[in-house]
Amino acid sequence: MTPGAAHDPLRALFTDLLRNPAVSRQLGDMISDQDVRLPGSPGQSPWTGAFLPNIPLLVDGRRIGAVNLPRSGRIQLLLLDPATAADLEKAAAPWQKAVDVVHAEAEIPLPFTALLLRPDGYLAWTGDGPAADGRELERVLDSLLGRRVPAP
Repeated sequence: MTPGAAHDPLRALFTDLLRNPAVSRQLGDMISDQDVRLPGSPGQSPWTGAFLPNIPLLVDGRRIGAVNLPRSGRIQLLLLDPATAADLEKAAAPWQKAVDVVHAEAEIPLPFTALLLRPDGYLAWTGDGPAADGRELERVLDSLLGRRVPAP
């Protein structure tokens, strides 16, 4: 960023590097802190603590990117598999005042069938495969939000 010909070779090098999509993405993630991994509990999915990439989704018949999910400042339970959705939605019901449930369909194959998305875009929990466990979701919600309140 210093003007002058002395830094022209460095500027040229970065110009070439930024033409590479992988380098550009890595630098963008570093600048925006999206490469930060939050600590998780042992045994959790490797996705837990990661920033949710902008995956393409189908929500209420509309194609959107994950970054365009409605943001209410609340935790979102994103349900991607109709086979596990009812059980997970039931497990999250006691926290309905703090958790928004979003039924979605991923347009690309994903390694999870549900996820708990913090308001800052980081994953607090992922339900991996058809065995997405409502008890584990309850444990995570208890940890994040405190003891559950009986549903009305």
